[in-house]
Amino acid sequence: MSIDVIAGVDIGGTNINVGLTTKTGKLLGHKEFPTEPAQGFESAVNKIANHITELMHSDNYILFGIGIGCTGRHNRDDGSLGNVETFLPGWQGKNITSVFHDKFKVPVTLENDADAAAIGEHTWGIGQGTSRFILVTVGTGIGVGLTIDGQLYRGAQGAHPEIGHHIIDSSEGTVCWCGSQGCWEGLASSGAMTDWWINNYSDTQDVKSMNAREICKAAKMGDKYAIEAVNRQGFYLGLGLSNLMSLFAPDMIALGGGLMRSLDLFMDNIQKSIEINCTLVPHHNTKVLPARFGTEAVLVGAASTLLTSDIC
Repeated sequence: MSIDVIAGVDIGGTNINVGLTTKTGKLLGHKEFPTEPAQGFESAVNKIANHITELMHSDNYILFGIGIGCTGRHNRDDGSLGNVETFLPGWQGKNITSVFHDKFKVPVTLENDADAAAIGEHTWGIGQGTSRFILVTVGTGIGVGLTIDGQLYRGAQGAHPEIGHHIIDSSEGTVCWCGSQGCWEGLASSGAMTDWWINNYSDTQDVKSMNAREICKAAKMGDKYAIEAVNRQGFYLGLGLSNLMSLFAPDMIALGGGLMRSLDLFMDNIQKSIEINCTLVPHHNTKVLPARFGTEAVLVGAASTLLTSDIC
């Protein structure tokens, strides 16, 4: 018996994740590989297409459509990539939906990665049944998607609000690619964690260079420098979440993205930061939980956009 499936594609600055889901959100399988943006748009497209084909051949699947979630702001109407030059140089303006439609002859949607994740978690995941739901993805950058009464919130002319770049401490951190100093992404993303480690410990004897994943692993092993980095990260994550609670008083905030694989390391400091900084709204009524789909939230969410889009 054949099964209709949707291919979800999560394109980030570091990795690309490709998977298949059912029309009810069950993840059937996925493959992850480095983005390697310097190799060019066409190279990435071919790798994605090959992985979709391999997954399709693993069982008796029929491809219903393809949903793409990609970092950056995009022209969803014509399916072209928008301002992605910082993470994906040379990809801006590429019509990614047309390319995959021509390859597979199925409907294709394009959505900002954070918005896709929010749609997926509200449709199929941890946010089901909530009226005011926020999904925060913490990885190379920080992306935020917001749904109100089941509908994704979009700004003027359909713009994606860049909540990950609101300023939380203008005296800290380096200038972010967005042009500001002290934005949330510049202080609390995995990239910011790595940068802080390099800037503070690169000259310290017996302390090796590490990325965010390695820092988290070292913290779990009791490394005092890594624990300091984790505590700082948890504070700034909590500070940004406090702002979201004060602004929106949501029912739930779900946390996804690669860095949230280590959420247990950050949660105590996140909660302490919220207690200190979020005093004017009933923050205890806002649940802060891991996203159901974890690091696959964007992938599954991108697939879900096929069912919420008017192109199918």
